[in-house]
Amino acid sequence: MQSALNGQPRHLDRGMAATDDKRPRDHRIDFLRGLALLIIFIDHIPQNLLALVTLRNLGFSDASEWFIFLSGYSGAYVFALRRERMGYLYATVEQLRRVWTLYVAHIFVFVVYTAQVSFTATRLNNPLYFDELNMGAFLQEPHVAVLEALLLRFQPPFLDILPLYIVLMLVGPLMFALAWRHRWIWLAASVALYLGVQFFHWTLYGYPDERPWTFNPLAWQLLFTLGGLLGEAAVLGKRLIRPLPWLIGAAALYLGFAGVVSISWTISGVVDSFPALLDVLFPLDKSNLSPWRLAHILALVYVVWITTRPDMALFRSRLARPIVLCGRHSLNIFCLGVFLSMLGDVVLTEVSHAIGAQLLVNLLGCGLMIGVAYSLDRLRSLRQLAPATRPGAA
Repeated sequence: MQSALNGQPRHLDRGMAATDDKRPRDHRIDFLRGLALLIIFIDHIPQNLLALVTLRNLGFSDASEWFIFLSGYSGAYVFALRRERMGYLYATVEQLRRVWTLYVAHIFVFVVYTAQVSFTATRLNNPLYFDELNMGAFLQEPHVAVLEALLLRFQPPFLDILPLYIVLMLVGPLMFALAWRHRWIWLAASVALYLGVQFFHWTLYGYPDERPWTFNPLAWQLLFTLGGLLGEAAVLGKRLIRPLPWLIGAAALYLGFAGVVSISWTISGVVDSFPALLDVLFPLDKSNLSPWRLAHILALVYVVWITTRPDMALFRSRLARPIVLCGRHSLNIFCLGVFLSMLGDVVLTEVSHAIGAQLLVNLLGCGLMIGVAYSLDRLRSLRQLAPATRPGAA
């Protein structure tokens, strides 16, 4: 499958239909995206002890926020490059082509995921998997469920972030249409829509039972927009994020506050006698991107951006390369992670939830994702060398 989820030009993702831009590759984006994909896999396995030390238990936001922010960044980056080279119409057509590829990938994953759940429940004679994974509606009226899946309204667990990304990428050309000098109009409209969700509870509804979307696009578009502004600024050589002492202090304080509160919630969930701080906030509204979550991811982005550089040796090191490759082939790795998360849940449920079994499932899952990423990268390299090895090649 083409790496539409990556949404980056050649110097950011060579799996894409590339531009001719020769700027140095931003390995930082690949690294952060790859790390987010591995964390999403870990977080998707229910009752996974390793998930206790991932981002969602160390602050108010989690890997989903990182993924959408980076998607906005890379989407705007490649759109701006193509618009500069070939014009707005060309950039829009290419964006829609990527959306189509992503949509096809989503339907493919849905079909295989449905088969995986059905086979598991039947083979193990455990129909509870249908309820746990929200596939009961598929059994009751499969013809309707398939149609709703095609309309992006049927969103089983693990598959709910792709419909959000498809919608955001679909409206991306409208979001990226304004010239840089009018970016404040773009931002103001995005903030207004986000506030409308917070005050008036605007949302989209899915299937079955007209349940709200797990990720409300009307709210999450703000994070996509902010990432998009940063991505377009990078293309134009603008610098939006500057190291201001007062802002660094405020961001650090908020991250520390969120960390202490979240850790207290995590410990309280394991040890009943441990006091949970500010438990009135729990659980933070993820569907509508609670302001607490939004502030946390923005503080985290600010700190990461002012403390790292795209050309840092860390992101080009051998230690970081497995994660970088996962981010470089993110569509394939995300799809694989969906199947592995469900498989990991089944293994732990049917075999054992012991710490050893959990560690083994996490290590094997992450190892397979990294192994596939290496294989895809090697295959890409061989394809690039192929023309030079053909008979008669210069």
